[in-house]
Amino acid sequence: MEQRYANRISYQVVDVYGEVDNLPDDGLVSRVISGLVDELGMRRVGSLKVTNTSRSKTYIQVIRESHIAAIFTSNCFAVISICSCRYFDESATVSYLKSRLRLKNSGFFSYKN
Repeated sequence: MEQRYANRISYQVVDVYGEVDNLPDDGLVSRVISGLVDELGMRRVGSLKVTNTSRSKTYIQVIRESHIAAIFTSNCFAVISICSCRYFDESATVSYLKSRLRLKNSGFFSYKN
């Protein structure tokens, strides 16, 4: 978990990185995010928003005072992020997720068996 300060607003971020064999369908991602929300005892605000581009698919669920976001790229890298913050900025969230994917793709995050 890391704590960041943006515009003097404190927020905490938990990131999960991974690779998937196939890109999941929207229903599966929706169920996983809903399960996380329920397990963590959070309250949803609105519905899951899905954004498609040619290179990735982004899912964002706004939760009261936080949000869960997931991004899956066409080459099957994935980041799921839980961000606890007072204010939600969708473009900042998507930029953050893409920056984390760039770090992962560059080899910064390496896993040894």
